[in-house]
Amino acid sequence: MSDLPRQDTDDSADTGPHHESRSAPLDRYFALSDTAGHCKADFDELIALFTPDARLEPAGGPVIQGTTALREFFLDFFERNVESRHLWRTRTQEEDRDNRGANRVVVDWAVAVRRSSGDLAALAGTDTADLAPDGRIARLRVVVRT
Repeated sequence: MSDLPRQDTDDSADTGPHHESRSAPLDRYFALSDTAGHCKADFDELIALFTPDARLEPAGGPVIQGTTALREFFLDFFERNVESRHLWRTRTQEEDRDNRGANRVVVDWAVAVRRSSGDLAALAGTDTADLAPDGRIARLRVVVRT
């Protein structure tokens, strides 16, 4: 028996992300980030989370824009990082004044990765996403904490 305190839960409650929730695309993005390097269906689903003209602003790298560039970016990413495990917390913000109609989702995250070289790394940061009216990611800015 564990000495950890028991957390009572309501088994009838759905505690997973809800598709109607503004945070759902980012919750799915982080879950797929751990599997899309090994599963084509998950990779395709990851890319489909973005609008066709989506803008990805990676930490320390050039801006990536559009489906073709996103595919190339993530293919390279998964080639360099062969295994990962993300933990994250999402929160939503009201309409962004500079991008009317877009909803902003902010995600604090941490990840442990195994590089293709065999090296291990751990990073933490914050992603800020602006969602299009259809719920897909229109802009994703990645900041890594040092």
